Amino acid sequence: ELKRTLRQYLDFDTDVEEYALTENEMSLFFEKDGEMFVRTNNKVGFKKIQNFDAINVERPNSTTRRGRVGEQMVHTITTSPNQCVYYDGIFRRLSPLENWRLMGYSDEDFHNVMKKDIPKKELYKLAGNSIVVEVMEAIFTKLLKLDGGAACA
Repeated sequence: ELKRTLRQYLDFDTDVEEYALTENEMSLFFEKDGEMFVRTNNKVGFKKIQNFDAINVERPNSTTRRGRVGEQMVHTITTSPNQCVYYDGIFRRLSPLENWRLMGYSDEDFHNVMKKDIPKKELYKLAGNSIVVEVMEAIFTKLLKLDGGAACA
């Protein structure tokens, strides 16, 4: 069960132009009767998208790609900036900061790493190669309970 939605991770000060999609990626989307849709390989060939849905724009020319839409959430953070968000009629990529937030890192953690002048491409890779902090904590909590704490001794 989701405790938070994608909207709560977004940085609304993000420069939409800086994180704009390519023309090829935008070709995935179309509007019909005032609603937005993305082309995908399902029975009808498309899926309706709503405000604050995440859409994976990797391989926009693929005719076999499925599972593009995360309803109010992101399916998987990868090492490439291939997740976008739709809201208020715009599409934009998730920023490195938003990827880090989704992985459970604080803004302070992110900004400390930014001080090292790491390129954006590398910031995406760091997030994509990470494991969600809360998930790791939960795994270790369960392991310690199963082990009766002996692993810490």
